[in-house]
Amino acid sequence: MSLSTIVKQTFRELEDLHAKEVREKLISLRNLPTVVPGTTLCVFGWPAEWFAEDVLKTVEAWGCRGQIDFLYMPRDFRLGRSFGECFFNAISVDEVLSLWAKMDGKWLRGQQLRVHWATKVQGLDALIEKYRNFSIMHSSVPWDAKPLLLTDGLHTPFPPPTRKLTKPRLRPPGK
Repeated sequence: MSLSTIVKQTFRELEDLHAKEVREKLISLRNLPTVVPGTTLCVFGWPAEWFAEDVLKTVEAWGCRGQIDFLYMPRDFRLGRSFGECFFNAISVDEVLSLWAKMDGKWLRGQQLRVHWATKVQGLDALIEKYRNFSIMHSSVPWDAKPLLLTDGLHTPFPPPTRKLTKPRLRPPGK
């Protein structure tokens, strides 16, 4: 068999679906830096009709629930659905790498999860400080739309705000 035939056959094999999934997984794992920037991840690709509890059930089925201490799935209240992204904080650097490997590339309802480092806020303390005074924590907001704190996989009360919270405003469509 000639070299050009081998190369053509290899490229044909890479076109099959399984090879595509493997290639995408390898590409995403290349995104893991040699120095881990923190413990907070943003995972894209969750079904839009899912909310935080759905994500928690899935994470639990994957054996990861005890690895996280924070979860927040932003929601579009006008449309009554999530944006398909979820923020996680892992309990340690080792756990964040484990979460990345378990979640990245998973398929859920025809969508592939894509894991990225959260770029604006890293770590549990910073997440608590960011969200405790957000309007999303107002008493008028349902508990399952708020960021969740977890200890050993169980819900933990969020620390109280340090200032008066305003009720969230819904923006008109298209703004």
